[in-house]
Amino acid sequence: MSEDQGDRPPRRRTGDPALDQALLDLLRNRVTSREDRDLLFEMLTTVLRLAGDDVDRLDLKITNAALKEMRQAFRVFAPFHDVPKVTIFGSARTLPEDPLYTQARDLAAALAEAGWMVVTGAGPGIMAAGAEGAGRERSIGVNIRLPFEQDANPFIAADPKLVSMKYFFTRKLMLMKESAGFVVLPGGFGTLDEMFELLTLLQTGKAAPAPIVLLDVPGGTYWQAWARLIRDELAARGLVDEHDLGLVCMTSEVAAAVAEVLGFYRNYHSIRYVGARLVMRLRAQPTAEEVAQLNRDFADICVDGGINVSGPLPAEVADDDHVKLARLVFSFDRMSHGRLRGLIDAVNRLPSAPPLARPDPASALAAGSPPDTGGAPAPVAPDPALAELLARVARDDRQAVRGLREILATGGLSTDQQDAVVSELCRLALTTSDPSVRAAILDAVGASSPFVCLDPLLELLIEHRDSLGEDGASALLAVLDRVLAAAEVGSNRRQVAQLLRLEDPRPALDALAGSSVGAQARALKYRVESLTG
Repeated sequence: MSEDQGDRPPRRRTGDPALDQALLDLLRNRVTSREDRDLLFEMLTTVLRLAGDDVDRLDLKITNAALKEMRQAFRVFAPFHDVPKVTIFGSARTLPEDPLYTQARDLAAALAEAGWMVVTGAGPGIMAAGAEGAGRERSIGVNIRLPFEQDANPFIAADPKLVSMKYFFTRKLMLMKESAGFVVLPGGFGTLDEMFELLTLLQTGKAAPAPIVLLDVPGGTYWQAWARLIRDELAARGLVDEHDLGLVCMTSEVAAAVAEVLGFYRNYHSIRYVGARLVMRLRAQPTAEEVAQLNRDFADICVDGGINVSGPLPAEVADDDHVKLARLVFSFDRMSHGRLRGLIDAVNRLPSAPPLARPDPASALAAGSPPDTGGAPAPVAPDPALAELLARVARDDRQAVRGLREILATGGLSTDQQDAVVSELCRLALTTSDPSVRAAILDAVGASSPFVCLDPLLELLIEHRDSLGEDGASALLAVLDRVLAAAEVGSNRRQVAQLLRLEDPRPALDALAGSSVGAQARALKYRVESLTG
């Protein structure tokens, strides 16, 4: 298959080279952005595979309607990407004379005055209060079509910023994806469903950190009763972590709710993962004393080394990704998201933090979306000796592979260099036609730090299993077994490696989470989910 220079090669194909080529030619004629063609190709491939899967017509209707609804919603939100948004959740049954209605209306008005847009479910009750307070110019509505409720409220009805949806799951996606902050007022099953899904996304790292305010009226008991349930029944049984309650702020004061949303972006900007490291971008660089205190307070969420001030990492430079911002970089355990929220609160309270300001558009976008995992591989480290060895590996030079394995095993490279070398070796493992060279390359990757190589190896297995072939997949599983052992997954590591042979290992990893592998299995499950979307 021919590919224009600059196109990303599609990862999943139809299996028919002629059909693959026809799809690529169609996209080149219709899509000007080369960087998006690979994803569009895979979407078309999925449709064609559905056509060959003997799928029930109802399943096709669900798929068709969901895709159309998402396209319509994306178009509604697109003109406002550069405006920070807050989503307000609450009951459709709250009457205008209810004090909760006043709370929601006043909150929306204050946030609109601060330059934010307000997103609601577009129906009556709290949704109407949010739209009324924000005003038509500052409101976006995502309505749900129901047989008994709900028509769009008069404050957003007939507005071009209103979209109506058939499915709750597509509606919830749009209520959460675009927003940089969330406020939840007391409500019924639907409100609790939205709130718990939002918490699940943040607790598992499927969405980037964002402020969540649980707002009641003065003297109200709704959220206090909810918090008792979480502490006494969930946290006490070990079903959630006590620190997960740190993901929310409970208040009965509108001013406190506004301060929580705005204050989240006082110093914190956004996060991104580069290899095994989390990069937290800040508006102001902390002092050495402040960083030392952060290390003392949050050492428990660092799995390798501590929290360090850093310049932009090579992958960020390659993407021109906020390179002027200050950074804290550390190897996050990817599980303690309640504690990660505590770290964000701590950096916002530092004496070095700048004055309160409206979040810039990039920060607002990063908050509501999944954390950036880096996209393209990091550029190859500029060290001439490493570059020469990698060039020789590209020519199937086994001596060069052995040399790089020795370098990675000795730990003499910086983490940046390890990231770059491992990324390039993983790419070369896919391009070589020599099975023995592929096995040697995978072995060399596995010699690096497990915190650097585990995610790239999982990505190879999950995303490129077919390209590796049976021998390559077997070699990769053998390397993964060794890496899992080095990562202290324990006596179940071989069972985990076997589970990774499955097309979708997540349910099995989830079941294994109750065994002695425990937290490591849950961490692997989250990593698999992050790679499979």
